[in-house]
Amino acid sequence: MADSTLLRIGHCCPDAPNVDVSVDGTTRFEEVEYATLSDYATVDSGDHEVAIAPAGSVATVVETTVTLSPDAAYTVLATGLITDIEATALRDDSSEIPPNVAHVRLVHTSPDAPSISLDVGETSSVAEAVDFREASEYRPVEAGTYDLSFRPTDRGRVDFELDGITFDGGTAYSAIALGQLEAGTFAAVVEADAVELVAPEE
Repeated sequence: MADSTLLRIGHCCPDAPNVDVSVDGTTRFEEVEYATLSDYATVDSGDHEVAIAPAGSVATVVETTVTLSPDAAYTVLATGLITDIEATALRDDSSEIPPNVAHVRLVHTSPDAPSISLDVGETSSVAEAVDFREASEYRPVEAGTYDLSFRPTDRGRVDFELDGITFDGGTAYSAIALGQLEAGTFAAVVEADAVELVAPEE
């Protein structure tokens, strides 16, 4: 994979339908549902045009150019509301992680939420005051099962919890805050990120 990299797509736009995503004019991801991430696909490294459209439509709602390094992994997220949707590109952790440790980051995709913090368990803060369309650095967490608390920083209280989330050792994870506070749909999902640069079998 000297000249290849891994790419996946996440749908974090709460008022958008399922989406299709093309890379350089070729559809690579179909019917990606809200609050989900696709599998990784192998693409050439370098610059690529990524276009997002409602599933089954040729009417692109957002296009962006992403630069992908070789032997790496990336996630491109559809973020915002449909009226101001953007593609947010993140580089995923593909480093070698010790077997008793997980790496965890917070990704903020809730369009009407202030900056958000993430606590893992009762004492460990993984991220503080992450702004919309931003991601924290990965932080090491001892492998195990935890309750996660997501805190919009101007509210002084927890607005969403995920209980019993298991972080396996040697694995990186993204905890993605999404939905809308005012609509009562604020939520979160946790997804494993690429650790070994091996694409899933098709």
